[in-house]
Amino acid sequence: MRYFLLILIIFFVSSCANTRTFWAAKENKCLAPAANYYSLHALWSHQWKKYNYHRTYSGLGTFKFLKGDFIKQMTLNDRCEHTKQLLLALKNPKDLEAYEWENKEEQTKGRIKMLITKPMGMGNTGQVCRKYISFIQIKNKVQSRYFIACNYEWFFDPPLPLVEINEWSFYEPENFLN
Repeated sequence: MRYFLLILIIFFVSSCANTRTFWAAKENKCLAPAANYYSLHALWSHQWKKYNYHRTYSGLGTFKFLKGDFIKQMTLNDRCEHTKQLLLALKNPKDLEAYEWENKEEQTKGRIKMLITKPMGMGNTGQVCRKYISFIQIKNKVQSRYFIACNYEWFFDPPLPLVEINEWSFYEPENFLN
């Protein structure tokens, strides 16, 4: 029983630390999807379930949110740097350009590569969707994820974004038009 209580206390303390970092990232507008993936995906999952299942509550979102506590996550400064590089990459209209950052002290680094840009609407309005890949390395473990970022308003039945940063809405490709 003592060991169970000790494990529970350790879990709670680590949970608070990671959750605090996510909320600090949200407050500082450092919510790049790859840098905050577990928390954002949990919140998105919860919202999606509410919207599609007539507002019933599912514990799956809470489980996904806590799942991030078992995985080494980035510091607030690293999350902000990844977000900064992502926004720079989105401003550059060229595809296949890579943006990188590194924090040697924390042994973390990130890389963002814009893959393809698709204009939306008629003419050169600047409204686009961009598919990109984001790499994050923490110590020797690398994770890569694809995302789609769009900078326009939907006229009908918009997909539920993972997160919105400035004028950009971010989606996971498999949830983009489902």
